[in-house]
Amino acid sequence: MSMGAAKYSWIDFLRFAAAFQVVAGHATALIVNEKLSTGATSKVALLSTSFGRESVILFFVISGFWITRSVLRSSAAFSWFDYATARFSRLWIVLVPALVIGGLIDVVGTSLGHSIYAGTQGANSINFSVSDRLDIQTFVCNAAFLQTIACETFGSNGPLWSLAFEFWYYLAFPAFWLAVYCRRFNLLIVITLGLFVVNPGLASGFGVWLMGGVVQWLDNKNVGSRRFARLALLPSVLLVGIAIAGNRALHLNGHISILTIGASFAVFLYLLLAAQITFPAALRFFASYGADSSFSLYATHFPIMVFLASFITPDTRLAPSGFTALLVIALTLACLLYAYFFSLVTEKKTPYLKRALKGFLQARLS
Repeated sequence: MSMGAAKYSWIDFLRFAAAFQVVAGHATALIVNEKLSTGATSKVALLSTSFGRESVILFFVISGFWITRSVLRSSAAFSWFDYATARFSRLWIVLVPALVIGGLIDVVGTSLGHSIYAGTQGANSINFSVSDRLDIQTFVCNAAFLQTIACETFGSNGPLWSLAFEFWYYLAFPAFWLAVYCRRFNLLIVITLGLFVVNPGLASGFGVWLMGGVVQWLDNKNVGSRRFARLALLPSVLLVGIAIAGNRALHLNGHISILTIGASFAVFLYLLLAAQITFPAALRFFASYGADSSFSLYATHFPIMVFLASFITPDTRLAPSGFTALLVIALTLACLLYAYFFSLVTEKKTPYLKRALKGFLQARLS
């Protein structure tokens, strides 16, 4: 493995770690009643699965890194047609099947009459009626990446909120970049600014996303020395910990919290890449999963998890214990396994869909 490939394998591993943390955190929230936690062991165990929000912020930084790299490599030859075809193919090949299958699972689940689907298990798991979000309008709205902007997330799949954010960042960055550096103004700038007003969370998330772009620029320019990066890498991990702990302790404003944690992640990611540390062979499986299946995992896990949890905790969550820890692990692994097979027929087929979509549009536009 070349040094360049090795350092990007670290990013894929981080994608896996972040996705795993999100899924494990959701499994914990659905199974365990954290208020019943007693003793240091259970508190530490619960803490270890409580970084889902921070993991989504890390996803934004990584996404900004890759998309910025793609756009800047195109330079003045950037094509909206090629870019949009690639992005829509990548997103829809996972999202649409995830919505359909997740919706079917929710329909079956709601018929069971368990309180978890009625939104009575508390804010840490489900705090809304799933059946109220299973209409065709919400489905179409989610497929158009307008959840949290014009509608709720579809069915039980609350985690899809961040996918809408990602989509609009995908469009916003090249629109702004073309306007500034190539003087090619686009109506998308006006639309994006309007959406930022409608949902201010989009703006702060975009700030974090752009931090990933800064990391990409620094990496591309080889800014900084390898020796310095290796010396500073461990302190940067401490910086991430301080940012997370400080935001939790001080209960900072949501926008400030997102930006400060995002900045700490960006510093860590830059130093990790600049340090050029050999990627361990033992972690290659996890990096491969992160590259090929993490999107599927994020998009599909929650409806499956809610359905399975409805049998484990149909009416109330359980007190922390060794047994509930095993349940959380089993639920997490079940979603990981499902997402892997799901990705084989979705993410892995992205190039085929891209070619088909491109050919279809070119035939219609010619």
